[in-house]
Amino acid sequence: MSEPYRRLEIKKYPKKLLSDTPENKFWKRFESIHSKEESGAITSIAGRNDADLIAYSSGLKVQIFKLKKEQLITVKDNYRSTIVSTAFRKDGRVLAVGEETGTVLLHETKKRNIMRTFNKHDKAVHAIAFKQGESHILTGSDDLTVKLYDYGIDSIVKSYERIHTDYIRAVKFVDDNTYLSGGYDSWIHLIDMRAKKPVSLSFEHGSPVEDLDYIGETGRFLSVGGVEVKLWDIRDASSTVASSKSNQKNLTRVRALGSLQRFATTSIDQLLKIYDLNNFEVVHQHKFGAPILSFELAEDAAYFAVGQSDGRIELLRRKVAVSAEGVEEEEKEQDELSMIEKLLKFKDNRVVKDYRYFNRGIYETPSQYEKAFEEPKPKKLKDYERCLKKFQFKNALSAALGTNQTDIIVSVIEELVERDVLSQALENRDYSELEPLLGMILSKVTNPNYTNLLLPISNVLLQLYGADMEPGSDFFEFFEELNRTLEDEVGLQDQINEIEGQIETIFYQASS
Repeated sequence: MSEPYRRLEIKKYPKKLLSDTPENKFWKRFESIHSKEESGAITSIAGRNDADLIAYSSGLKVQIFKLKKEQLITVKDNYRSTIVSTAFRKDGRVLAVGEETGTVLLHETKKRNIMRTFNKHDKAVHAIAFKQGESHILTGSDDLTVKLYDYGIDSIVKSYERIHTDYIRAVKFVDDNTYLSGGYDSWIHLIDMRAKKPVSLSFEHGSPVEDLDYIGETGRFLSVGGVEVKLWDIRDASSTVASSKSNQKNLTRVRALGSLQRFATTSIDQLLKIYDLNNFEVVHQHKFGAPILSFELAEDAAYFAVGQSDGRIELLRRKVAVSAEGVEEEEKEQDELSMIEKLLKFKDNRVVKDYRYFNRGIYETPSQYEKAFEEPKPKKLKDYERCLKKFQFKNALSAALGTNQTDIIVSVIEELVERDVLSQALENRDYSELEPLLGMILSKVTNPNYTNLLLPISNVLLQLYGADMEPGSDFFEFFEELNRTLEDEVGLQDQINEIEGQIETIFYQASS
């Protein structure tokens, strides 16, 4: 009995990472519900409130998007100076707006009127935080001061002068008596408002701090600055818990999802990245069209908003399955489970008195963790495989070219080379028959994966059809185009070699 025909092994090249992981499927369920291009960069975004409101600023204008009604309203579009920060009170009824001149304005979101105006800073206020349960607001400014302001009685409760030596970019409440502040001096301070010396602990990030986020009641917080994101334990400033440098350009914002053990960062390199909080590995990323300056993410990951330097605001919300479909799927699943239970409870009352040895196990059903193996059925050969089996090499190459799949064409050509019949498969053809192969040569010859195979094929084609080739013919134009492509590639390689030489010279001089 002859052995079965050995099928052609299709050549496989390295592929990109799979994008259909459960994590990617979760983040790809977000759909855009609001996209708009403003006249200036989106300088700040505020969210995380009980009223499901999102506010964003651009130039002299602040707008609020209502998630429930999917309605956009303008709070004010004629502020005296550029808006650089926004923040909501937890109930969503009050919105704080920080101007570049140092003024902080409090708006009532329902009526959009100005409740209070706070003019105690001399420079831009980039950091604002509301104190939960009280009428206190914390502001950090480029004048190197942090102020605790009681907007109920319109007075300053506490003022912290020069706790940083450079611009203050982030303030976050830890509890009712302590808060975190981060600045461009690369330091993060834990401030106890009850102590005479307010700075309890200082954490050195190593780069100018752009943003902070405290992770619930875990006693940990995240900081971003430069290209690095770090996780800290608020009780130990000596070392970081974890850190990551997975961006090429400066990070701008960080938001934590403590309940989901995830956090998100945005950066100037246009990337939004989602990290696993346990191992600090990137589990998902998305690239936008411009550098990301502002960002907000719901605590339950129901929505997120991205503000870009070109003025575009993108608001995305996670899709929710229709309830009716969910009920149908659940009912179908219950029906399947009940059917399985009935089969497992079924008992055959017949008694096999003879040939019990040969009939043993015929009424057994596989358990939950068992797998039934079926006898493999012979697979049907492809057209190019049947031609190779019958030694019809010319037809085999034609069948492979007809698939328009590069990996199959390459595998068949390699098989023909291995059998030393490539010339036989290429000869006595007109241009129309070889056009798919010639097109692939022009498009793939500079790809390192295919260069070593396609260049020898080009030489074989030149030997077969070069003698009868006339100027202006299709084959002549093909070889002219191939020659230009190879010359351009050689020129590019020469330039790369020159640049490498220059870089080596710079490194050598720097090291010496």
